[in-house]
Amino acid sequence: MSKKTLLILTILIAIVNFISVAYFSVFTNRLIRLLTILFYFVLLFNFHQKYSKYVRLAFIPLIISSVLVFNYENVLFNCLTSLVKIVGYLLLFVIAIKKFNYSKTNKLIFIFFMFLALLNLYALSQLVHFVEHLNSDYPLHRYVIYTHGIVLLVLCFFTGNANFTKPSKRTLYFSLMVFGFAFSDLSAVLAYYFDILPLSIFHRFLFVFSCYYSVRYIMTRDYPKVKNYLK
Repeated sequence: MSKKTLLILTILIAIVNFISVAYFSVFTNRLIRLLTILFYFVLLFNFHQKYSKYVRLAFIPLIISSVLVFNYENVLFNCLTSLVKIVGYLLLFVIAIKKFNYSKTNKLIFIFFMFLALLNLYALSQLVHFVEHLNSDYPLHRYVIYTHGIVLLVLCFFTGNANFTKPSKRTLYFSLMVFGFAFSDLSAVLAYYFDILPLSIFHRFLFVFSCYYSVRYIMTRDYPKVKNYLK
């Protein structure tokens, strides 16, 4: 499949997902989400590049979470959805950590990410406080949300670091995939608990294009190291 064909298909899939979120039932909406990730999962097997197996493995928990989300209103399934996603993100973390190089880490970028992390942890604590009132009989839920959020923060830091210290098309696509999934999860949680339709649409847009960039990451060949443009 050519890059142009992939992009056109992704735009069409994004439109279908937009319509499903805005106009279809919750069940149909979640079914289209599941079919979307299954479509990209199949595409991942058409390319074989370095670390591609970790991306394919990471998609398996993400697919399972897309099945579990059909019962998301049940607190147990809600927790299981997050826990399964965490497994997928840890598999992506394997890629990010292999690209990590502390000696080449730009200290200003490090401080910037730490500042963002503190802001996100504060927002996470506020969200957990709100969710606790809804699910006071299931205290484990708060720890699952905290773990989910912290894993994503750490993954984003190492991914961003890899993109800045070893800039290339592949690291860029990997960063877009990871940050897309992270903000997609955040938008989905906020949309669900605060019933905000635009955030639901934003979540699905990010989800589709994160899947798209996962395929672009795998189909792009490795290039020689590029000079660190932050020095």
